[in-house]
Amino acid sequence: MSVNGEIGNYTEDSIKSLDWKEHIRLRPGMYIGKLGDGSAQDDGIYVLVKEVIDNSIDEHMMGFGKTITVKVTDHRVEVRDFGRGIPLGKVVDCVSKINTGGKYDSSAFQKSVGLNGVGTKAVNALSNYFKVQSIREGQTKVAEFSQGEITNDAKVSKHDDRNGTLIVFEPDNTVFKNFHFIPEYLEDQMWNYAFLNTGLTLNFNGEQIKSDEGLKDLLTRNLSNDPLYPLIHLKGDERWIELGMGTLERHVESWLENPYGFRNIVIKYEDLLVNTGREVRRICTFLDIDVSDERIQGAITNSSFSEIKKVEERTIECKEPGMFYQPNYEAAHNSGIRFMNQGKTGEGKKRLSADQIERARKAFLPLMERFGYL
Repeated sequence: MSVNGEIGNYTEDSIKSLDWKEHIRLRPGMYIGKLGDGSAQDDGIYVLVKEVIDNSIDEHMMGFGKTITVKVTDHRVEVRDFGRGIPLGKVVDCVSKINTGGKYDSSAFQKSVGLNGVGTKAVNALSNYFKVQSIREGQTKVAEFSQGEITNDAKVSKHDDRNGTLIVFEPDNTVFKNFHFIPEYLEDQMWNYAFLNTGLTLNFNGEQIKSDEGLKDLLTRNLSNDPLYPLIHLKGDERWIELGMGTLERHVESWLENPYGFRNIVIKYEDLLVNTGREVRRICTFLDIDVSDERIQGAITNSSFSEIKKVEERTIECKEPGMFYQPNYEAAHNSGIRFMNQGKTGEGKKRLSADQIERARKAFLPLMERFGYL
């Protein structure tokens, strides 16, 4: 649509090409989310810290470096890891050349948090002061920047410290106005790193943060009350699995304690078998459902054990995925194992040994007495 004979002043001169740091500084939200001043945990200055530490975590995950030191003041962050260190000839590129990094090489990093080659470039561009130092095999390389512009490209020199990388930065106060870091927010972040990386020690402002049992420690630390279920902690070679499990008795008691004031009703399977109509009517009354005896009887007939058993058999025969048929359990289906088994009560006494029955009685005695089983 033309305006005064022109195309809205949209010409070739309107097309701009920005270099990496200009784009980051013009559109920081694309890289770090919201800006903020540090008063909220998701403010951008905390994302900057995360981007730097993530690289150190990647080194740890690859088996290099068991310690990360993090020092934070109101306006300055220092992160030192003891991994392999950035290859000295690529130190400047790794923090100032977009889409550049070692994570594209699967032989160098089989595991990594960051994949896109952007993180430290964003930190660099959004900092008034940014320093990177890599130490490898008795040599070091230092480079310093301001708002992404290099101010010191030092030559490689001798250094006798341990291998690893040091990043120091001060966020740009023209981007993050009146910002300051809140230590408690960062401490929570450090603990989360520790929970997810057992064997890693983070020295945060002089405090040692370490987790021996990973996500189990995370759950325990964040419980506000006594756990309803004791935790069972399982660890695999490549991942953690955390399960919260408890006894049937404790589970049922939690429903009956009902701390939130919800209405509840207890229906026993044994009572359903003895007088199905009466128990279904109880359920309808509890739910304030006005229904005729005829409809209740129809529901009982259509949902009887024999009818549902037929549905299960048809579903398995047709191999229709759902509650009764799962392709992954084809062998179980073929061997005759069914969800709808017998629909009877008292089978446990026939299948369990006397010792097993006595153990169950002792374990669930209060619950069984409460509901009239003993």
